[in-house]
Amino acid sequence: MKIPLSWVKEFTRIRIDITPQNLCELLSAKLSEVETLKTSKSNDKIIEIENKALTHRGDCFSIEGIAREISAITNSSFKLPDYKTGNIPIVKDIQIHIENPKDCPRYIAVKIRNLKVESSPKEIQTRLLDCGIRPINNIVDFTNYAMLETGQPLHAFDTSKLGEKEKYRFGVRRGKKWEVLTTLDGVRRPLSENNVVITNNNKPIAIAGIMGGKDTEVDEKTTEIILEAANFNNFVTRESSRKLNLRTEASGRFEKNISPDIAERGLGKFLSLLNKYESGKVAGLSEKYVQTPLPRTIELTLDFINKTLGTNLNEKEATNILALLGFTIKKEGPTLTVSIPFFRRDVSIKEDLLEEIARIYGYEKIAPKLPSKEISPTMLDFKLEFIRQIKALATVLGYSEVYNYSFVGEELYQKVNLRIENLIELINPISPQLKFMRNNLLPNMYEKVELNKKNFSQFKLFEVGKELHKKARGLPEEIYTLCAAYYDANQPDYETLYRKAKGDMEILLSNFINLEGDINPIFSAQHLIIYKINLENLYEKHIKYKKEIKDVSSYPPIIEDFSFYVKKESRVGDIIKKIRNINTLIRDIELKDIYKEKDNKSITLTVVYQSPQRPLSDKDVAPIRKQIIKLLEEGLGLTVRK
Repeated sequence: MKIPLSWVKEFTRIRIDITPQNLCELLSAKLSEVETLKTSKSNDKIIEIENKALTHRGDCFSIEGIAREISAITNSSFKLPDYKTGNIPIVKDIQIHIENPKDCPRYIAVKIRNLKVESSPKEIQTRLLDCGIRPINNIVDFTNYAMLETGQPLHAFDTSKLGEKEKYRFGVRRGKKWEVLTTLDGVRRPLSENNVVITNNNKPIAIAGIMGGKDTEVDEKTTEIILEAANFNNFVTRESSRKLNLRTEASGRFEKNISPDIAERGLGKFLSLLNKYESGKVAGLSEKYVQTPLPRTIELTLDFINKTLGTNLNEKEATNILALLGFTIKKEGPTLTVSIPFFRRDVSIKEDLLEEIARIYGYEKIAPKLPSKEISPTMLDFKLEFIRQIKALATVLGYSEVYNYSFVGEELYQKVNLRIENLIELINPISPQLKFMRNNLLPNMYEKVELNKKNFSQFKLFEVGKELHKKARGLPEEIYTLCAAYYDANQPDYETLYRKAKGDMEILLSNFINLEGDINPIFSAQHLIIYKINLENLYEKHIKYKKEIKDVSSYPPIIEDFSFYVKKESRVGDIIKKIRNINTLIRDIELKDIYKEKDNKSITLTVVYQSPQRPLSDKDVAPIRKQIIKLLEEGLGLTVRK
C-alpha cells in the first residue's frame, strides 16, 4: 500500500524533527513494516507499507487511517474534515431491496445529474498515480480518490444504461448459476450462489464489493449516474473474489471488515470533490441501513494495564494514547470506560486495548520480567492416572498397545457376529466403511489380530478406548474399556492358551482389586483368546479396594508340590481359594502344571509355607499338609497322586 506523505499531512501535523526516514522506522516498530521510501515524479515522498500485517485493520487501508496512526505514534494533532450528507433529499424513484442483511448491512444510492465527464484535475491524477492507480475520467477518479482517502469503495452506474427510465429497482442478492456478467475488464464471468450481485430490475449489473459490469460503465457520454456507497460481508467478498480469481482495490478493503459507517464518509468525500470541481449536481439519495451497530464499550483499570503489561504508566499517559487512536474515555472511580470508535471493528476485549497501549508506548520501553504469580500443582485426575497404570502394567506383561478409529462399519461387526442395530450412525462419515460409532472394542481388536498374524506367530495386543452406548435421551454413554488379545499359532491346545491369557488378566486385575470368581474371555478362535474389561466398573471397585501390604519374611520358606486328578470341568481357582483358607502359614499357591488324560486331568499346585516370626520345620508343616490332603480327598472328592 503506497502512502503519499503530503496527503497524510493534510490530516496530521508531523513534528519538524521527525524526518521521513525516522517516520518509516517508527511505523515499522509500531504498526507495520515499511518496505520502501521513494520519491515520486511529483517530488512527493511515498511510503510503501507491507499490509499483510494489517489484515485485521480495515481502517488502515486508507490515508485517514494511516494519518491517525502516525498522529498517535508521533504524538501529533489529528483532524478530519466533516463531510455532511444529511441535507441531501430522499428520492422515491430509487428502490433498494436487500435479500440477506448479512450479505449487505448498508446500501446508499445517490442520483447525480448534469455530469461533466472529462479528464480529472492534475492534482487528482497525480495523487492516484503516486498510489499506483491509473486515472480514467473525473467521475471514476473521484470514486478512487475517495476510496484511497476514506477506505470506502464506491461505484458509479450510468443511468442511461440501466433500462427503465426514472425508476430504478436496485437489489442485493446471491447470483444464480445460469447468470453471466461481463465485468469492467471485459471478461465474461459465470455467476453462482457464492457471489453477491447488484441488480437493477433483477438483472445483475455488478459483482458486489468487487467490480462493476461493463454494460453500465461510465463513459464520456454519461450525463447522469447513480453512485453506490455500500458495505458488504467480508467473508462473502473474500470467497467470491477467490472463486472468480478477481482481486480489486475494492474487494481488498471489504475483505478487511470495514465498518458500514464509513460508507457515508466515502460518499461525503466524493460529493465534496464533485462540488469543488463543479462536475455535477446531486438530485437525491435512497438508503437501506438494515441494522445500525450498537455502541461498544470496554471497562478496564490502570492497575490492570500496568500489571498485565509490566509498565508503570500513569492515567494520563494511558488515556492519551487511547484518545490519539480515536477512543473516548470516561472515568468512574478507578474504572476507565472506553468507547470503541466505529472504524475499530478489530477491538472487542480489554486485551485488545492493552495491545494498542503497548505498541504506541513502545515495546522497547517495557522491561522483560516474569509475572509474579502463585503456582500450584495441577490437580491429579485419578481416573486417568488409573488408566495410565493399567496401560503400563499391560505393557510390562508383554502386550503391545494399539490405537483404533472410534468409527466402524457393518462388515467389521459381522466378522465377530455382532449386530449394528444399537450403533450411533454418523451424519457425515469420513468413509462409507466407517459410518458408525463403535459400542464394542472387539471388532477393531479382531481386525488388528488378523492383520498381525500374517507376520507374527505369537503376539499380545491391548487397547484402552471408549465405547459409545446409545441412550434413550441425551448424549451417548462413554465407557472406558480394556480389550486384550492373546495369539499363539504355536500353541494348538486351547486349554493352555486360555490358562496363559487368563493368568495375564488375573495378574493385571489383582493389582487393583480383590479378584472374585473366574475371568472369562468374550471371544475365542483358533490360537486366539480376547478379553474385555469394563474399566469404569473396575475403577469404582479400585477406589474402595485397600490392598494389604505385608512385610517380606526374613525366614526361608518350605515349598512342596501337590498333584491330584480333577474332572475336566473343575475350576482350579476355587480349589486354590479353599486351600489358601486352611492356614495363615500358607503364603502362596501357584498352578505349576496341567496334564490331560482322557476325561480327567492332573493338576500340580506349588504350595509355599512361610512364617514372618520364625523359621519353619517339617514338624510345623506336617499337620497343614494333612489338612490339605484331607480337603482334596474328603472335602472335594479328588484323588491325590502319591
